[in-house]
Amino acid sequence: MPNSATETAAAPHAVAVPDSPVNVIVRLLKHIAERLDDVGERVSLACGVASVELEVLESFDLGDDLNDRRKALGDDLLEIEIALHGLNEVVDLINELTS
Repeated sequence: MPNSATETAAAPHAVAVPDSPVNVIVRLLKHIAERLDDVGERVSLACGVASVELEVLESFDLGDDLNDRRKALGDDLLEIEIALHGLNEVVDLINELTS
């Protein structure tokens, strides 16, 4: 129990109020959304470059094995682009929930 008025006045300043758990979660979700957005942009750019390179190779007959591999890589890129679309939806949802 404080002995004087100065101790009473100083007491509120001595105790730090922690962030509420909700504010901490919101801040973390915003950070996660920013990082996911960065990752998504980089992967999308890399997929675009790879797609262009695969398109250039389509004009060449590389033999059955390499042609099959090129087609499989194109299919893999399509799957990655679909996954990126899902990632963008998650980022949008997080941004909507934290705004």
